[in-house]
Amino acid sequence: MAIAGVGASSSPSASTSADSGPSAASSAGQLQSTFLQLLLKQMQNQDPFSPMDNTQFVQQLATFANLEQLQGLNDRMQQSLGLADTLGQLTGTMNDNMAQTLNAAMMNLVGKRVAVPGNAMQVSVDPKTQEPVVGRVLVRSPSPGTVTAVVRDDQGKIVKDLGEITLTAGFTPIRWDGRDKDNVAVPPGRYTVQVTDSQQKDMGSALFSSGIVEAVQFDTGFTRLVVGGKTFLPNQVVEVGLPDGA
Repeated sequence: MAIAGVGASSSPSASTSADSGPSAASSAGQLQSTFLQLLLKQMQNQDPFSPMDNTQFVQQLATFANLEQLQGLNDRMQQSLGLADTLGQLTGTMNDNMAQTLNAAMMNLVGKRVAVPGNAMQVSVDPKTQEPVVGRVLVRSPSPGTVTAVVRDDQGKIVKDLGEITLTAGFTPIRWDGRDKDNVAVPPGRYTVQVTDSQQKDMGSALFSSGIVEAVQFDTGFTRLVVGGKTFLPNQVVEVGLPDGA
């Protein structure tokens, strides 16, 4: 029969078209429309005396369902890739902005007084009063306690014994008037303070010395502050203030 011939030939054609549909369709919706049109055409042209086998019909529906799911998965993957690319660009922009903000903040520290790891006490002379001006040294302690401190010159000789100092939790300044044991003003220059705890252990790692930020260095991936001729990372700064006399 002519109709039977059409039905017999349309089934492979529908299968072939359904296989090629996903590559031609740009979305799951287009794929669904194409499949339904082919399925309707196949049912219209089937042989009334030899209708399409139910098993074959179910297989075609299952094939279509799988293809539709694959197409949906592909669409979601494309969306995810696009989102990942956008997030990557956004992250890069944020990192650039943060770096620029950090660099600007570091530049504002030039000329400011900061406290960085160290035990140096720089002594200068006030031009108005001619009295010694001593740089700050801080001691960091997790809890209250007592320590002893001595001041030494650049030769390591003891200039003055500061005796016992009471610490609070956090940072405690070491106070020295810039005078030796005979109450005579010491010459300007660099001095150091040695601090020991109640167990006579050196607390050098808990000391922070004040100094003026002379410059900022921008290395690859790092920003460093130049204080007293030495370089320090920004996270090593524990205090920021105006220069003495400002």
